[in-house]
Amino acid sequence: MRKQNGAIGKKTFENFLGGIKTLTEENKLPLLSNYVTSNVYQFINDCTTYTGAIAILDSLFIKKRNVIFARHCLSTRNQQTEETVSEYLQVLNQLSKDCDFTDVKAEEYRKEYIRDAFIRGLKCPRIRQRLLENTSMTLDQAFEQARTLESAEVHAASYMGNSFPVQSAAMKTDDFSEETLATSAASSSSRSQKCFFCGNDLHSRTICPARDVFCRKCGKKGHYQRVCKSRP
Repeated sequence: MRKQNGAIGKKTFENFLGGIKTLTEENKLPLLSNYVTSNVYQFINDCTTYTGAIAILDSLFIKKRNVIFARHCLSTRNQQTEETVSEYLQVLNQLSKDCDFTDVKAEEYRKEYIRDAFIRGLKCPRIRQRLLENTSMTLDQAFEQARTLESAEVHAASYMGNSFPVQSAAMKTDDFSEETLATSAASSSSRSQKCFFCGNDLHSRTICPARDVFCRKCGKKGHYQRVCKSRP
């Protein structure tokens, strides 16, 4: 009303009326006339009832929700570069309020829809992949797992930034002995450095494709058979 969003202005005025103990129905229209600006008052100056005046103002200033567009915005909203998963989830929750989810079943569906949009829009493909490995998951569970994985990614990046490339790739693991790592390092001196765990070009252990793989030769987790140094 006073240069506010229509719905917000109406709610503010209704809160104001709610604080008047001696309020009568007849008093509402004069109070409303004093509350609005002169530009708005011209639309209701001929009204004889408060209900009629509110109906006119609603038609002028409260925009009808475009449910299709609102759901499109929700389903395509991606996590931004500097946005944490906590901030991202808050944005999704806010967008969902315009999607016309009404009853109890709809509320359950709303959370499932947010969960799907949350997973689909995550900027980190590794976090998204880990979440998609779950056969069933609630919105809260998806958020907690994503937040934990995001924290691990940040810590790993910080660690890698303070380490040499070879040391970063050869992070401590039970899969290889120090002797094996030394042998691999020596053999790589005559060619471009390779990852000890997958055999590809050297990279961070956190993104190694063999990280969660079980070796077909020794049965241990974390490396491919082709780089396994275990004796038969």
